[in-house]
Amino acid sequence: MTTTKKREREKRARASVASSVLTALRVGGEKPRGAYRNDVVGYFREVLGLELWPEQANLAKLVQTHDRVAAKSGRRTGKSTTCAGLALWWFDEHEGRAILTSATDRQVNAILWREVGLLRARARRSFDGTSIGVLARTGMRDGTGREIVGFTAREGEAMQGFAASARNPLMFIVDEASGVEQAVFDAIQGNRAGGGKLLLTGNPTKTVGEFFDAFHSKQRDLENPASVGYVAATLSTEEAAKYAIPGLATPEYIVERTAEWGKDSALYRVHVLGEFALAEDGRIFTLAMIADSVERWHTTKPEGPLSIGLDPAGPSGAGDESALAARRGRKVLELQARRGLSEAEHVAWALGVAKLHAPNERVIVTIDRDGPVGWNVLNAFRDAIASHALRITLVPVRSSDRARRRPRDYERVRDELAANLLEWVRDGGAVPDDPKLVAEMHALSWEYQVTGRLKVTRKDHVREELGRSPDRYDALALCCWDRPSWSTDGDDGGGDDGGGSYGDGDDSPYDASPSPYG
Repeated sequence: MTTTKKREREKRARASVASSVLTALRVGGEKPRGAYRNDVVGYFREVLGLELWPEQANLAKLVQTHDRVAAKSGRRTGKSTTCAGLALWWFDEHEGRAILTSATDRQVNAILWREVGLLRARARRSFDGTSIGVLARTGMRDGTGREIVGFTAREGEAMQGFAASARNPLMFIVDEASGVEQAVFDAIQGNRAGGGKLLLTGNPTKTVGEFFDAFHSKQRDLENPASVGYVAATLSTEEAAKYAIPGLATPEYIVERTAEWGKDSALYRVHVLGEFALAEDGRIFTLAMIADSVERWHTTKPEGPLSIGLDPAGPSGAGDESALAARRGRKVLELQARRGLSEAEHVAWALGVAKLHAPNERVIVTIDRDGPVGWNVLNAFRDAIASHALRITLVPVRSSDRARRRPRDYERVRDELAANLLEWVRDGGAVPDDPKLVAEMHALSWEYQVTGRLKVTRKDHVREELGRSPDRYDALALCCWDRPSWSTDGDDGGGDDGGGSYGDGDDSPYDASPSPYG
């Protein structure tokens, strides 16, 4: 052996020893890689520097000892951090391949993959020799076959071709599993034919599909040794809030959700207790539908003319709130509520939002003109349009009138507003994650009349259930009333630059047709 080669070998040996010493120091000088294969909670604590709260630790242990695990969760329980930590544990301790997926790109890259990167950077063990990409698809690898990689569930073909091996065992982690299609689970199960683990996590918003079945028809009976299926776990926000862990829910959060939704509500059951809500019959907007609409908000582009819905309240400052919703196409841009506004202040509020989002465009403003408050605000708008030649298309709506668009199907305009909003949501409409709005939408049900027409839950019943009027919902329904602006190829409002206003007679376009453009 030449002197040069001998020196190179000695150099590599010294580097290897130095790396081992550094690794030992980072984990407390005791346990090398592989020592935590059967101690996943210890890995979180001693390598990742995370102390798991009891239900979180129980979930990690279940994944350690079982091949199929499903965990339903409330909000802010550390679910995504747990998924990321388990992926690193599998990669690091088992020399495995962890494949992450979820229904949306945001969940995969902005949440799961970000957590993987943060935990890797803060770990008390060196990950020298591994590369990690900016996106989950690029993955984290070291050249020996072990990897962490992620794809959205829409990329079904990306799930093909992963095969387990003795050297690099597989683990699939499916987050927000309620929103993942069955075809993806079928592909995963095919990949697991040679072995491997599967973890499903998510908010229990849907009562159909693989995630729901994992807690019902496909749940394993641990009392029966012959039983197969998923081992189930639950991460409750109520329980998580009992531990002072940064990033998890706080006791104040529980107080807020109790006040907003009530402990007996389906919303509290799903988003706080982490339990499925099974009684949704008749609900106009189901929890699953609302959850999908909220999730879409992050990626939906605001395209089309600006439409503002305004539900006025009186100037006393007590009782109902005035609510305003602003929308472009399928995305709500603003959702606000205020108290104690005068007629002029309602006008200034709406014009301020219009100037912010559409300074050089004609804007549609739809107002609930029921009662003296709505009528006075409507007239204040008309005066402002006439005095200042504003580029405003004013659409008055009297929700208590008999149905005009589809009188054979609905009793009142208020019922048509609900049906119209339902169609907008189904067509891809995206709403912000506002707890009051979510509760107000979910409170509505259809009531069948002896006439065969549909009627939405009476407002006094909704007020009794919520403890308030559904003002935010009303503003949202109003801002979606002009249907052509759902898409980008609709008219931009038309008309002359001097502005305009629709009347309340039989020639009002909202009465005669689905379009306020005439």
